[in-house]
Parts: sequence; structure tokens; C-alpha cells
Amino acid sequence: MESDKDNFETKLQESISNPKNMGEMKDADAIGTVGNADCGDMVRMFLKFDEENGQKAVSYTHLTLPTNREV
Repeated sequence: MESDKDNFETKLQESISNPKNMGEMKDADAIGTVGNADCGDMVRMFLKFDEENGQKAVSYTHLTLPTNREV
């Protein structure tokens, strides 16, 4: 039997290997962006609202690799 930790790690690896709900949404009702100017990381969320079916969200993320500089 798989432990909770093993199950989480398996699901996390699957999400990293085969991401879903990624990209840009052309007809979004709302867009939110947050980032860190010091390192260049950014997350942008696109939301689409539909009264019948609820809502849909996708994300676009830009991350930079860590550097050896001291903070």
C-alpha cells in the first residue's frame, strides 16, 4: 500500500512531467500578474467565468534558476 507521502510524490512528479491548465487564455475575463523584479520570477493567471459551468483558470509561470549571488 502506498503511503500518503509516496502518493503525494507520485502525483507531484506526474504534474511536473505532464502539466495541465497551462498557457495563455485568449478570451480571459480577468488576468492577474505578480512577480519579483529582483529575480525575474513571474506568475500570470487567466480566468474565464461562465454562469452555467462555473469558471476555468490557467496559468503561465516564468521562473529563473537560482544564482550563487549573496542576498
